Amino acid sequence: MNEMKDKIIPTRKDCPAAEKWQLSDIYATREDWQKARDGIPAELAAIQSFKGRLHDPQALLDCLTKQDEMEIALSAVFAWARMMADTDTANQEHQADAASVMPLLDKVGAATAFIEPELLALPEETLRSLPDALPGLAKYRFRLQELLRMKAHILTPERAPASCATPRAIPTPSWSTPTSSSRTRSAKTASSRHSPRAAT
Repeated sequence: MNEMKDKIIPTRKDCPAAEKWQLSDIYATREDWQKARDGIPAELAAIQSFKGRLHDPQALLDCLTKQDEMEIALSAVFAWARMMADTDTANQEHQADAASVMPLLDKVGAATAFIEPELLALPEETLRSLPDALPGLAKYRFRLQELLRMKAHILTPERAPASCATPRAIPTPSWSTPTSSSRTRSAKTASSRHSPRAAT
């Protein structure tokens, strides 16, 4: 009992390197992390440039590829900031860095929100044919097939009964918007794609 009482828990700086997160595996320096974080808005702008063109197989492939690249970059930015903040919760710079990532998650949700509705608006045969339109789209087959499955259960304005009409916009709580799902998706992606070698 006395041994436990007298035991001193070492601070992180006193722990062996082998027992610490190797966050340099993600970014070598904070400056590298800042550069990656600050580059994400440009990636979102590039994704937005495909709006209204997803019926074209090449545009769709380029859009989904750009989205994948952006999410990989964002997951690295999120993981580094989150884990750096966890290494020392009293370090205000680390806490501020972690907080600076959160608005990016909202921006990602807003910038990519057009993709699924635009695909769902395509004719069924067009949506069905897209995975085979280009070799690169084959890896998105499951995603597109899931949209096709959803499409069968979504009423278009022409098919919807009069009782379903909404004469005005109805506000929805923030937790039910695409932004919320993007937070969850980004957080899970960060944890799975960027786990350093050792953890303390």
